[in-house]
Amino acid sequence: MAQVLESGLKRASVKLKEGVQVDVRVFEDAEYGAALVYFTGSKDHNIALRNLAIDNGWKLNEYGLFDKNGSRLAGKTEDSVYEKLGLRYISPELRENRGEIEAAKEMRLPNLVRFEDFKGDLQMHTTWSDGSAELEQMAGAAKARGYQYIAVTDHSVSVRVANGLSEDRFRRQWKEIERINDELTPFRVLKAVEMEIKSDGSLDFEREFLEGFDLVGASLHQNFGQDAEKLTERAVKALSHREVDFLCHPTNRLFRRREGNPIDMTKVIKTARDNGKMLEIDGEPRRLDLDEVWARRAMEEGVPLVIDSDAHSVGELDNLAYGVLVARRAWLEAKHVANTKDLRDLLKQRS
Repeated sequence: MAQVLESGLKRASVKLKEGVQVDVRVFEDAEYGAALVYFTGSKDHNIALRNLAIDNGWKLNEYGLFDKNGSRLAGKTEDSVYEKLGLRYISPELRENRGEIEAAKEMRLPNLVRFEDFKGDLQMHTTWSDGSAELEQMAGAAKARGYQYIAVTDHSVSVRVANGLSEDRFRRQWKEIERINDELTPFRVLKAVEMEIKSDGSLDFEREFLEGFDLVGASLHQNFGQDAEKLTERAVKALSHREVDFLCHPTNRLFRRREGNPIDMTKVIKTARDNGKMLEIDGEPRRLDLDEVWARRAMEEGVPLVIDSDAHSVGELDNLAYGVLVARRAWLEAKHVANTKDLRDLLKQRS
C-alpha cells in the first residue's frame, strides 16, 4: 500500500504501489443486495434503476429501496431490488444500460453462456512454435479439465519471431497428433494452425495444403502501420478464403502496449456472416479481443464466436474463463459459441 486516501468506520480508500485505487465499503445485512447492485452496475444502469424507483414514488441508492416514508422495500438481496422494481434479475455482466432493463421487463434476458458449457478449446500453442509446453502436455491437461477436444494452433512459417512452422514441420506435427489421439481416444486433438495473413492479404500456405487441417484460424501479426483500409482488406480477404474458419483476435489490441488496429469491424463482421466464418474472443488477459461491444454485434448479425485461451502454457488454459466473461457481457448464449458444440457438430459446421 502506498497511500491512505480516506478512512472511517464504514469507508476506506487506499492507493496501491501499482497505482490502483481500492475502495472498501461496509454494509449492514439489510443493505448488502442494494450495495451489490449499485457497485456492479454502470452509472447509466444505476440511473435507469433510480428512475424506475422515482416513477413509483420511491428512492433507490446503495443502501436500499425505500418508499416515500423512508420504509425499506428491498435491499437485502439483489433479486429483491430487481423484483420490487418489476424486473427479472439482471446478471452483473449485463448492467450497462444497453437494453437489459427493457429485456428484464419483457422476460427476454439471455441465458448467458457458462464455462461449464464448453466442450473444447480452439486456440493454443506448444513448443513446436512459441509455447512453453509439449503438445502431449497440453493435450493431457485439457483432457483432465474435461474437454472433449482441443485445437493446437501453432503459428505458420512467416511468423519467424514465434518459430512458425513450415509445411514440412506441420506434417511432422500431424504425425505426433495422430499418435496422441490414438493414446487419448475418445479425446481428440485437432490439426489446426494460426495462419498468418501477410501484408498483401495472402496466406502462408496454398489451399491444397490448408485442406489437410481440421481447423484454420487466421491472424495479422505484421505491418500494423498500414492504413485502416488496407488492414481491413487483409482481414476481409482472409475471411473470404475457402479454407479459413475464423479470424483470431480481430483488432490485435494488447492492453498497455497498443490500441487495436483501426479496421472496419462492421465490414469484417459482414464478411464473416456472408462467408459462413467465425470470429474469435481471445481469452488471453492482455487481449480480450473481440471486446463485448463487437462480439455482441457479431452475434446479432448471426456470426458464430470462438472463445479460447490462446494458451502458451498448461496454466494458461485457464484463460478461457476470461473469454467467457467477455462473452457474457456481450449477451452470448451457448448456442452462439462454436466450441460449446460436440466435436461432430463443430466439424460439421466447418464442412
